[in-house]
Amino acid sequence: MLINIYLGNHTAYDFLRMQDILAPIAAGLVEAGHSVKYDLKRFAPAPAINLLVEFFQPAFVQELRAFKQASGERLRFGILGTEDMEDASVMANPKQPWRRANFEALLPLADFAWTLLPNLDWYGRFLPEDRIGFLRYGHCRSLREPAPVAAKDIDCLLYGTSGPYRQRVVDALRARGRTVFVSECALPDYLRRDAVGRSRLILDLRRNEGVRFCSPSRICYGLHSGTAVVSERFDGSALGELYAYCQSPEPAAFVDHVDALLNGDTDALAAEALERFAARTSMRANLQALMPR
Repeated sequence: MLINIYLGNHTAYDFLRMQDILAPIAAGLVEAGHSVKYDLKRFAPAPAINLLVEFFQPAFVQELRAFKQASGERLRFGILGTEDMEDASVMANPKQPWRRANFEALLPLADFAWTLLPNLDWYGRFLPEDRIGFLRYGHCRSLREPAPVAAKDIDCLLYGTSGPYRQRVVDALRARGRTVFVSECALPDYLRRDAVGRSRLILDLRRNEGVRFCSPSRICYGLHSGTAVVSERFDGSALGELYAYCQSPEPAAFVDHVDALLNGDTDALAAEALERFAARTSMRANLQALMPR
């Protein structure tokens, strides 16, 4: 089966931000025997499946609805949801007042929807149960990063923007003499690999106290990179299964825990975590279970 990951509804900067999300999906599909390509201009005709990542501006919604009406069963597409639909900072952002409504408008037209977060009840308002699925991230052998050649001269990597909540942790670690590199943006792959390869720990911190879910893509990338991940333990949902492959202190103990880890062998922690992740999970199997027939 050909899966066409269509990205024409996104900007060039979005392509950078989505690499951690899409790379495991593409790799898992290939390992499951499917063919995968990315396209910025054209949908692939049936029997191929087009996979769209949620973010639909008004003009795109109109174009896709008209194209689907004209194409009928010759156009098969699914939507990948990456956000918490109850997170007002995203879905009620005054800069994008159309975002949630546009998602809701397109969902009933989709052949299926996958969500990276366990919020299936919300998707069930728009699609029947057999057309929605929670996509768990798992191990993919082809995603394993080569051993870094540069010295590990960074204690902690915070991959993403800081913001007040994360900055408090960064400042506390720096006050203890620890080096913390904050990317403040999505990095192209060669810069990201350099930063990750030079880091002893990757920090997974929520944006603010209102966030309900940890970051499966960040944790998954860290595990495959061979760098130990320290993930703030606050997520009580099914995503919390990923804490089995991370160091996962409670928020109040986060800085102390990271500081203590840096006194030990972080490479051994990373190797042990990746071994468990590979033994217990499979991105290939997770995707194969969700693929529409």
